[in-house]
Amino acid sequence: MKFTRATLFLISSTFVSTVASTTLIAFNGAACTGIAIGSVSGSAGMCLTFNLTTVKSISYTGLNAGVIQFFVADGHHDWCTNGPQLVLPPASGCATAPQNSNWWGAAIQ
Repeated sequence: MKFTRATLFLISSTFVSTVASTTLIAFNGAACTGIAIGSVSGSAGMCLTFNLTTVKSISYTGLNAGVIQFFVADGHHDWCTNGPQLVLPPASGCATAPQNSNWWGAAIQ
């Protein structure tokens, strides 16, 4: 089987894009301020949490495609179920939970 350089580039580009990960950092304050509680990394199709700890805000980096979905801690949305409360496009940023709520986790889609 003969591969051209273009074919190898396409294969390697596809592999890199599928293993790219998004990093989340949890904060106890709004707008990603206060104490950084912890960090996790994951890729598409994963529900990321912070050792079962709820957090006020989450910063994210490395989201190059898809969306990131945030879920509040209320028993109905734990484990990234029953629809997100916030969906953001590819970028880097910070998501603060709604007033009187905390985030349970986030799903990379």
